[in-house]
Amino acid sequence: MRCNLLAGTRVFGFKQAYDEAWSAHSPGRLLDVDTIERFHARPGVDLLDTIAASGAEAVNAVWPGRAPAVRDDPVPEGVRPRAA
Repeated sequence: MRCNLLAGTRVFGFKQAYDEAWSAHSPGRLLDVDTIERFHARPGVDLLDTIAASGAEAVNAVWPGRAPAVRDDPVPEGVRPRAA
């Protein structure tokens, strides 16, 4: 299962989950490939942000030409929520 968020012309990868019992069949990789295919097939969408760190080997393996992240930590210091 994957949940992506669409905002205007951009898609943001939000959450991905799968049953570990199927790990031998690479469900995470299949979800990544499906997301990339759907992104390219959807008119009017010009950016897919996987929200993955620059060194994320799983995403880099299926999308080697992706743009590097500007920051690996997208939340600036001081904006972080505090634990209660």
